[in-house]
Amino acid sequence: MPRKTSFAKRARQKITTLLLSAAVPLALLASTQVSAQTTIKRISVPQAGTQLAVGSGNVTVSPDGKFAVFATADNTLLNGDTPNTVDFIRVNLSTGAIAPVTLNQPGTLNNPPTGLFPFSSISNDGNFVVFVSDAPAGFFIPGATDANAAFDVFVRNMQNGAYELISDDIATGTPNAGNSTSVTGTPQITPDGRYVVFASSASDLVANDANGNISDVFLYDRQTKTMELISLSNTGAAADASAFLGSVSDDGMRVAFSSGATNLVTNDNEAQQDVFVRLRDPLQPQTVRVSVDNAATPVGGNGASTFGKISGDGRFVAFLSQASNLVGGDTGTTPDIIVRDLTANKTNSFSVGNTSYIVDFGGTISLFPGFPAISKDGRYVAFTGFTTGMTGAGLGQIYFVERNLDTGAQVSVKAISTAPNSATQLGNGHSAFPSITADGKVVVFESVASNLVGDDTNTVSDAFKADAISATDPKVSITASMASAAEPSTNGEFTLTLDTAPTVDLTINYAVTGTATADTDYTTLPGTVTVTAGSTSVKIPVTVKDDTAQESAETVIVTLSTGTGYTVGTPASATVNIADNDSTSPPSAEITSIQNISTNGTIADATGMTAGFIVEAPGRFAILAEGTSGLDPILELTGQFIDNGQVQTLSPQINDDWNTANGTELQQIIGRQPNNANASVVLMDLKKGIYTAKVTGKNSATGGSIVAINQVVTTTEKPHLRNISTNGALQSNGMTAGFILTDPGRYAILAEGANGLDPILELTGQFVENGQIQNLPTQTSDDWNPAIGTELQQIIGRQPNAATAGALILDLKPGIYNAKITGKNGATGSGIIAVTQTRPATP
Repeated sequence: MPRKTSFAKRARQKITTLLLSAAVPLALLASTQVSAQTTIKRISVPQAGTQLAVGSGNVTVSPDGKFAVFATADNTLLNGDTPNTVDFIRVNLSTGAIAPVTLNQPGTLNNPPTGLFPFSSISNDGNFVVFVSDAPAGFFIPGATDANAAFDVFVRNMQNGAYELISDDIATGTPNAGNSTSVTGTPQITPDGRYVVFASSASDLVANDANGNISDVFLYDRQTKTMELISLSNTGAAADASAFLGSVSDDGMRVAFSSGATNLVTNDNEAQQDVFVRLRDPLQPQTVRVSVDNAATPVGGNGASTFGKISGDGRFVAFLSQASNLVGGDTGTTPDIIVRDLTANKTNSFSVGNTSYIVDFGGTISLFPGFPAISKDGRYVAFTGFTTGMTGAGLGQIYFVERNLDTGAQVSVKAISTAPNSATQLGNGHSAFPSITADGKVVVFESVASNLVGDDTNTVSDAFKADAISATDPKVSITASMASAAEPSTNGEFTLTLDTAPTVDLTINYAVTGTATADTDYTTLPGTVTVTAGSTSVKIPVTVKDDTAQESAETVIVTLSTGTGYTVGTPASATVNIADNDSTSPPSAEITSIQNISTNGTIADATGMTAGFIVEAPGRFAILAEGTSGLDPILELTGQFIDNGQVQTLSPQINDDWNTANGTELQQIIGRQPNNANASVVLMDLKKGIYTAKVTGKNSATGGSIVAINQVVTTTEKPHLRNISTNGALQSNGMTAGFILTDPGRYAILAEGANGLDPILELTGQFVENGQIQNLPTQTSDDWNPAIGTELQQIIGRQPNAATAGALILDLKPGIYNAKITGKNGATGSGIIAVTQTRPATP
């Protein structure tokens, strides 16, 4: 029979005033499309198989899906547990084994003398759990002080049992809880356990908290032991109203939060609560508002927005909004679930045509929807909603949406809080607070429904795990089975491979991009292909057209899109190259050559090492990061480029271990296939623009690394190098920037040290003169010569500090060169090398 209360009711009452009112009606979840039923398992049960007598809930799942954490006041799960006090429990989702999270400092089950705020977050592998408690800090940490008598944030190391006070003030060297009167909202920890985001009204956690005891959002770096105020304006001012409900991307570089402040961004004139994202760029941090419409000059919502949840990759933010002007066709004033694409700067709701799939409370009701939950890549979103026309209508249910990442449109939606073996019989009690794994396969939630599993008779709320993505759906990947096409009639081909054969004909969606023009260079591809039942592969032919235009080699790129009945695997994209046959140049002009920029330095901390470069002619590039002495690097490529006369932002391209499907092309470009275990590669077509390749060590590892930017060029369309900027850490062997010049010219080579480091610059190289290879005499500079100051000002726009800079201005011929920077007298630290080419004035 239906339940009467849920576990989290008391917790919700504490934070309701900070959020959208739980009593506002939400728009109808119309004409729900329900797919196959979902497998559900109750996870808040003792290992003996009995049931809890006291409710449990506020369950969260680890990103890798191995563990979940839930809160309960039931004392039968753990021997020796104190009755009527709330515990956090970690459960192994494979074995069902449970472990307590909240123990006092001797490691016994003497529960906190007051209570826990029943929200938590868990890292990958279940190693670290962050939670909130108003118990004195000394209860968990020997010697810690706590004078605020309020909720504080802690992290439990489940391997060694140690606790760490996160909401620690800056005044003492020992753990001391901040002067907060309360902690607001839910804490979150990144998958690697490094960063924790939370909200607090304490004013002594950081030095620049200038708004008193207004709630702010903070980010704590457990590796560097530093606290950062997140809810800041672009001028560095603290928010002029409360900020709360923080959510952090996996790398800790982007933090979403809610606030009614009007001073965080310019033109915030709507006087509404908004959702913001803080971009933690170390050189140019920025706060952006995401609860905005799709206008060229975005306008904020005409109603309140909250519950922002950022995807693990930092691209998407899902949030709840009462505004009616954020997406087209929203004619009501009731809240919707909205997703903002931070890369495409586009706002979407869940829709098929004009039918919105949005949360509906249908009237005044006390159930609290909580965060939407979003997968790492933003493809899947889970949320609490109400519907009509089905068994269980009028009660809060958990819904699961698959989105098209390119368009933002909904692909499918289903209810997952359903009765066994049924896709239409919904739970007979309220369900809420979904939490989703990184891949979207598992959703956990709390529910007071009694019909989700067969033996639920305890009449209290429980924690559940649902397998949201059917294990029978095949995973589709793509390769270029015939990657080299050519005019007039050498065709290309893509092959799609499925890991399991479908039982019925299956339509696969894909998008086509690249530099080649459809219906001019090749026959237009339809965007869908059908796999026949029982088959595990299908081919997409690329039929070349023989045009008469003289052009360089062009590309056809096919990228798999989401659809119904399958999931997208890896690789999800492949490229076919089409060679031209209309060039009037001699055959040697079509021979592919390589331009290379190579940077060798040391990764000393999480800031890593960067190599900036400018592309003046579009082309195909391989960006390679390799670690030395076993370092496993992570490569990230960002940048801005010109497209149709407009400046566009490149979606961050991140790679850990490079995709072996690109091995053949990589072999052609750099002459080898690097070791996958310590190499990362981004292989793509780049347009004219400015780019930055950043390399960091996996799991925050440090050590030596090299970044190489390799451009495939032809002698008929030779690129021009203008600037290379390399930023890294110097050890005793220094740091180098290698570069190739394809044109003679006048160059400025600048070396600068940071934090007082005095660098020594050395330039060596080989160049071609009269058909002979010549060695460049070694050129050195310690403190740069003031005689070149005027010309240096013209080239780089300033005159650097001579005490911390070395500079050379030289006429260089086509060749290969190496700029090396070392610290004077063997000093170590950080430095930058910039190579800039002087361009003649435009006639």
